[in-house]
Amino acid sequence: MTDGGEGSINRKQTQLAKDKISMANKGNVSARKGIKLSKEIIDKMSNTKTGKPNLKIRKVIIDTKTNKLYSGVKEAHKDFPEYSLSTLYSYLNGNKKNRSSLLTYTL
Repeated sequence: MTDGGEGSINRKQTQLAKDKISMANKGNVSARKGIKLSKEIIDKMSNTKTGKPNLKIRKVIIDTKTNKLYSGVKEAHKDFPEYSLSTLYSYLNGNKKNRSSLLTYTL
């Protein structure tokens, strides 16, 4: 039993259920549609993010054999075509035993 709000785990909607939901939502307009944000609100939202690091670029990938740095898995994949892209992701995320010379380093 749950407290509610957790949702369903691994539940797949049937196509019929998806169609029913889609039909029920047809014609409904978002409650926020057409509401313009004031310059003051936009500035406040901008200031909350100003000066904070972009976490997406804080990780680099290092080839331990050559000490070459890569900014992402796709870039590293160009030099390691013997591994599929998904395999490299699995190696670097720790989902599979890393058989490559690549390591993830967080700055």
